[in-house]
Amino acid sequence: MKAVIFDMDGVLLDTQKYHAIVEAELLRELGLIVEPAELTRRFAGVPLEEKFSTLAHEHGFSVNLNKLRQEKDRRYVELLRKEIVPIPGAIELVDWLKLRHVRVGLATTTDSRVFGVIDEKMHFWDLFDAVVTGDEVEHGKPSPDIFLEAARRLGVPPEDCVVVEDGQNGVKAARKAGMLAIGFGPHAAGDFQVHSMDEVRAILAKLFNF
Repeated sequence: MKAVIFDMDGVLLDTQKYHAIVEAELLRELGLIVEPAELTRRFAGVPLEEKFSTLAHEHGFSVNLNKLRQEKDRRYVELLRKEIVPIPGAIELVDWLKLRHVRVGLATTTDSRVFGVIDEKMHFWDLFDAVVTGDEVEHGKPSPDIFLEAARRLGVPPEDCVVVEDGQNGVKAARKAGMLAIGFGPHAAGDFQVHSMDEVRAILAKLFNF
């Protein structure tokens, strides 16, 4: 193994809850009640347009996806400007890997404009060797595009990459890319299942023979 690729929401940052809260609000305004936890379980890492198109088809409502995207981003950014909380131990884990000369990448479904708001506080462009945002690839998770692009930018073959993901669609994307997947939290059943960054570190130590 030569590189580790991290998902962002729910892995590096405790922001997946913000996505789910805002999306549940928007769905409620469209007449559909879905709990934020169910949105996370089913759709973590899936682009908003695909998510709402699927639900609209299932439940028989119509939606203007362009307006929905604008409103979702507006509300989400409002929450981000108030508070961004890293997952305990996540940033320290990235630093630990870099000290051991492991290439580290970030692959997030978040688009580049919203990512810029996050980067103002977190400085991820400086921390990671490669960053890929959702609007830089054609297909979102569970397609492998975003992880393959991250591997390309890292200069590492996909089979030498490990992905840390909190969403089952992200795990599927990693596997389609030919990468090992560490499932972080209750919603992602990967090649390994963990619930803390200490557990992630222990698995990576074994994979990289540290």
